[in-house]
Amino acid sequence: MEQDEQLGEERRSNRHIPITPISRRAMLSGSAGAAAVVAIPDMFKHATSKVSEPKPGSAGAFFYIFGNQTSSALDRAVQAGSGSREGIRAASPHLVATKLAALPVKSTDGEFIVLVAKNQMSSSAELKVKVLNARSAACIAEGALTLERIPADAHLLVKPVISSDSRVVALVLSISLATNKTSVNKVDALTNKSMWIPTASWVSHHAIAYFWLDRQTFTGPYDLSDAPSLANTTAICDTSDLFLWTVEELAARSLQKGVLSPIPRLSVFPIGSGTARRSIPVPGPWPGGEPVVKLPTGEIARLVDREGRMQLYSPRTGRIRIADVSGLDAGSARPSPTTIAVRQDGRLFLVNAGFGRAVVVDAASGLRTVSVIKFPVPALAAAPPLSKAILASDGLVLYVTGPMQTGGVTAYDVATGRPIATRGLGNVYAGLYQLSSGMILAIKNSNPRLHFFTPDLEPIAIAETPLTVAAVF
Repeated sequence: MEQDEQLGEERRSNRHIPITPISRRAMLSGSAGAAAVVAIPDMFKHATSKVSEPKPGSAGAFFYIFGNQTSSALDRAVQAGSGSREGIRAASPHLVATKLAALPVKSTDGEFIVLVAKNQMSSSAELKVKVLNARSAACIAEGALTLERIPADAHLLVKPVISSDSRVVALVLSISLATNKTSVNKVDALTNKSMWIPTASWVSHHAIAYFWLDRQTFTGPYDLSDAPSLANTTAICDTSDLFLWTVEELAARSLQKGVLSPIPRLSVFPIGSGTARRSIPVPGPWPGGEPVVKLPTGEIARLVDREGRMQLYSPRTGRIRIADVSGLDAGSARPSPTTIAVRQDGRLFLVNAGFGRAVVVDAASGLRTVSVIKFPVPALAAAPPLSKAILASDGLVLYVTGPMQTGGVTAYDVATGRPIATRGLGNVYAGLYQLSSGMILAIKNSNPRLHFFTPDLEPIAIAETPLTVAAVF
């Protein structure tokens, strides 16, 4: 248990500390109840895939950390680090981009990482797009787009979406402008002094621009003329179209009795165009970045209920249908989101950490649930990073961050749902990721934040980062 405790210490004097493997005796002494069952390593022979670690420069050699720099909560940045065992031990991640305007986007095949930075000036804004080779962290394409007539006090949200064939990056822009600027006189309740407070009405609209990787040039931006709309959107691309969910601003509607709430719309734009070829109402929750994925059937699936209800759109027929994924209907009131990942075998992996459930779904056979795994609710279940449970590449093992009482990372046999090993007891992890190299990365909220394990949960190293981690790619 000594080395396991050592892994959890806040050792700020060393930025990168290799860890020797835990002994079998130390493993067994770390048992802490049903949620932290530790098993003999031989059990992994039947559950964990053997991962060949890539050499530097090969696929999976790098991973990417996104988050706020601790020195400035407004400066979002990305670090890159080697994901191989040797690379993890040799060096800490290094900074590759700052002042990011949005969460990075990874291409469907995992080959590219898209970064977008923003710089707002007095009467315009500049967007810089950088596309990295995910294997080497080298920049393979970049470009800058100037948006005119964007005042300094405007709110500009950027949502990058990469096409499934990785030839173009669509930028969905939400632009909120202040109107009816004035000042109102208010009396401070504590001091009883009056003061003038500036006020304004904010009106949002959307625009689309496209960055073409082969030419490294932009087309657009195309103004959608949809003001007043809510700034939040949901978007995804396939090889030919951009699918965009928006909703009208509620305040734009008459507040008279009997007027219905606005209904979201799904607009389908041919890639490269600012004119929708189809726009239809899609009753359901307002868009706001909820999970949306492309299924192997070609349908576009948007999660509209955290218990597994999916809104499916067929690009071929233009029809929408509703389907329910079984296994997530836990009936819990915990305010935790459901995440979705599309696996290489075409199956969907859904997790709701607040429910303590993970579901594997066969998307090619009517969203049939293949496996349901239950686990104790992790610590910080609703807080970022949202990835609390990950499925091994072969689908045999589920890794989950532990509950507040024990912490650590627990591995579950997907076939039986039983825990088979736990490491890192005493460390409360906020997020969990499997790198493309197969290595496991557990995230803490304080330095040293990065804890690396092998697929067998054998500790490799810990490292510090100046970022408050929001996601890992």
